[in-house]
Amino acid sequence: METTAVRSTASTTPSAVHCSISTVGANSWRADALRNAPVELGSSARHILEATIDDVCRNRGWTCHARNVRTNHVHVVVTAEVRPERAIADLKVWCTRRLREAGVVQPAERVWSYHGSTRYLWEEEDVLAARTYVVHGQGNVLP
Repeated sequence: METTAVRSTASTTPSAVHCSISTVGANSWRADALRNAPVELGSSARHILEATIDDVCRNRGWTCHARNVRTNHVHVVVTAEVRPERAIADLKVWCTRRLREAGVVQPAERVWSYHGSTRYLWEEEDVLAARTYVVHGQGNVLP
């Protein structure tokens, strides 16, 4: 996930955070250097991840402003009362668990790249811009 912080003088707490998580091999220029093959998220995997993100947000009391699951990465705009790194970790853990339960990935298969990126969103207009980018700026709608 990527992080770009924009600090507001009006608030010390961000309105939300934009998280981006890549699958293994998504940004690798040397896929042959990976321990396992790059992970590509097919249609069923994407649907599982969408439902899991919604569940995690609901169960934790987070507000999911937008999410977009692509073939090799995931974008989420969320307001949570935890540090962004904790939000990313929770999302990765639950998404991986659900993919394994569905048999989409093998038990020992590594799904996500290390960490991810987070961008703090300090103002409501930042949240709106991130939401627009996540929903409309990722290319064609995937099945």
